[in-house]
Amino acid sequence: MKNWEREKYEGTLSSSQQRYLLGHIGSLDQEELESLLQEILTPIDRNFVMADKQIDETVERMSALLAKALNDLRYNY
Repeated sequence: MKNWEREKYEGTLSSSQQRYLLGHIGSLDQEELESLLQEILTPIDRNFVMADKQIDETVERMSALLAKALNDLRYNY
């Protein structure tokens, strides 16, 4: 194994670990998770929201922060 590769985690998390890592979403059962994802991923049909230009900058910053956090977890943990 090379020093930058790590074996994939194959275990499971306890319910307290899921709540700690995922907040309220970690305490949902499978049916509730599927319902939530369906609600989120369903296209919005005429419910448009107007936002000011600042939201674009905020989303870009948050996406960069999230990408860095995920990379740090993946490669530096």
